This record gives sequence, C-alpha cells and structure tokens, in this order.
Amino acid sequence: MKVFNWLCLLLLLSCSTSGEAQERQKEIDLAYSKIVSLLPESAQLIHSPYANAWQTYGDNYSVTSLSNGEVTGGDSLLVDVKRKGRNPWDVGAFSNIQTTIEKDDIIYMILWLRLADSSVDATAGLQLSAEPYSYLVSEELALNDQWQTYAMAVKVGQSYQENEIRLHVQLSQQKQK
Repeated sequence: MKVFNWLCLLLLLSCSTSGEAQERQKEIDLAYSKIVSLLPESAQLIHSPYANAWQTYGDNYSVTSLSNGEVTGGDSLLVDVKRKGRNPWDVGAFSNIQTTIEKDDIIYMILWLRLADSSVDATAGLQLSAEPYSYLVSEELALNDQWQTYAMAVKVGQSYQENEIRLHVQLSQQKQK
C-alpha cells in the first residue's frame, strides 16, 4: 500500500517584507522536511504546493497570480468571484493528481486557504476529474481572512490513472475575493 501526501495552497492577498519572507520560507522548509521524514518508507510524496499547479473555471470570476513570501513556493492565486453563482461549483479551482493511484492507497491532503476580506463555507475535497465529478472525500471548510490549514484523508476504493482525480475547491458560494 502506498501513502500519498498532497500539499496544496490557494487564495491570498497579503504582503510581507523581504526579511519576513525569508524567515517564513525557512519555517516552511523546516515544516516540509519534518512531514517528509514522518512518512512511511513505502510512501510516495505528491508535493504540489505551488499556485501554478492550480486551474480555475467558471464564467463569473477573474484570477491573478500573486508573489508572496508567506506561502510555500512564494506564489498564490487570488480568485475574485464577481457574484454568487446559482450553484456553489459554478466557479472553482482544482489541481489534478498527476500520478496513478492504486486501490487501497491512502491519500492525505493538506490545503492552505484564505479569503481576502470576508468569510464563507466552501466545499473542498478529492473528486473525479470527469462527469459525474463525485467526491471521494469532501468537507465544508469555514474560510475567512486568515491563512488556515485544512486536512483530509481517504483510502481509495479503486485504482485511478493519472489526472482521473483532482483536488477541488468550490468558490461560487458568494461574491468574494
């Protein structure tokens, strides 16, 4: 059995000085090395913490890539939802799992999320990349204007080829930045 650990981030609007950014990056590197050291020998790490690993979709938003030293990789995405959608999934962000997953693999997901200036409950999880887009695991996340870490885990009941499942966040619950 393989164990996968997927570290991801999304949504930011804050700035820091160069010195703060360097210190924050040291903290992130230390935390990352501790996570890797705790994984079982048979584990495979899927490390995709970078904003450029995420794609967005919908008709009612704009997306901006931001440079910021407070986040892993130094970049994040700002997704500006212009108005509430008819469905929470009308605007969203996702990152495909680009490796094969075997039946009974355990996938641990850690997301760092925040909103710029409001709060909302958003659904996030691991879902199929094609219709019916059902979730293997999902949670309602209480997002606000502070960086928060969210974690989920699932033991998959079947095998998946690369790009057949993805980490997904629904963003159309309300107008938001």
